[in-house]
Amino acid sequence: MLLARGAIQDRPFGKTVGTIAHRGVSGQLTAESDGGTYALVFDRGHIVAATSPNVSDSAAAIALALDLITPTQIASVERWLDAVPDADELQVLATVALMTPEEVHRLRRRVIAQRAARMIALEHGDFVLTSTIAVPVYPDCEMHVGGVIYQAARLYIYDTQLRSIVTALGSRFELRADAYDDLAYYGFGDPERPFVRALAAGISLETIRTMPAESDRRLALSMVYALASCGALYCEAGASPLRFPRGTKSPMRDHGDATPPAERVSSQEIALATEPLTKGNAEEAFHRAQAALRGDRIDDAIFDLELATQLAPNEPRYFAALAWARFCRAPDKTTVASQTRAMLGRAIARSEAPVLPHYYLGLVERIMNRHEAALEHFREVLELQPNHQEAATEIRFLTRKH
Repeated sequence: MLLARGAIQDRPFGKTVGTIAHRGVSGQLTAESDGGTYALVFDRGHIVAATSPNVSDSAAAIALALDLITPTQIASVERWLDAVPDADELQVLATVALMTPEEVHRLRRRVIAQRAARMIALEHGDFVLTSTIAVPVYPDCEMHVGGVIYQAARLYIYDTQLRSIVTALGSRFELRADAYDDLAYYGFGDPERPFVRALAAGISLETIRTMPAESDRRLALSMVYALASCGALYCEAGASPLRFPRGTKSPMRDHGDATPPAERVSSQEIALATEPLTKGNAEEAFHRAQAALRGDRIDDAIFDLELATQLAPNEPRYFAALAWARFCRAPDKTTVASQTRAMLGRAIARSEAPVLPHYYLGLVERIMNRHEAALEHFREVLELQPNHQEAATEIRFLTRKH
């Protein structure tokens, strides 16, 4: 039975998902975006299953990233799934990699959370909520929606989109008194504790915007988005009619700056637009891109790396990272592999200490199952930088006996 339908872009999708969870719905939320189909399954408001068409959200890709399976074993898994398309991918992984039941269960929860977060980060498309569930559901996989929305905001939502969403929520935020018991479900740790204390007293959007470290700003904005989507915050003086469940008009103790948030954002945007572009801007764009790559926000990374290469065309690190990011985005890795190798080779030739291009080229060769070539590049990285932990891990991974 159809319960609801709508467009993802009508309001922050985290709010849509949070509202469904808050109402204790059981059913399936299905979304279509850019030709891909995503799904979330709810059981009385808890997320219990999810699907995603993104290759990096496959169980095999996540298991590889967690070092639970080797590339050689993945080839065996793919042959198995080709022969038996309806088989449970995680059970096939478990059989091939000799995983314990506990490892399978943890991996399944990790897969569900990542797929669900990817879906919540969608910017546009259409969705339907039905009582009919077509996705397999496994026991003991329930998870709180707040932690998944927080993961989506931290890892997959573009910076500009996240800032726009939170600006629309309000100019000041305060944690509701009845929200403290659920904070443990959001996955907050030591980095988030100072901001939880700030939210308990009430904090303005302007204070978040003026935090000196970009990482702190993104953390704070992500927390606001997740908590507000689940109705755990009072959000006062929003710049748009957006309202969240369980109240947006709070008896705030300090209303702060009365200047409308939209006007403050416009002033900042004007300042950024008129700021002269320098090599320092290129390095900042490069660091933003590195953070985006770690968060699997490939389009964000490519945007910043293209900017960096334009501002500093003689810096081989930027071109190496751009080659790797484009390779990551390509759906057909075989087609772009030779072009990527050539671009990284030029970066190596132009570098005095080509640590980054050798490392990226090693990753490319490992993905293309050219393990000996990959090992050569990773060993070259360690020659140049003996304490390079990622290269050392790759070498252990590739030389491990099966």
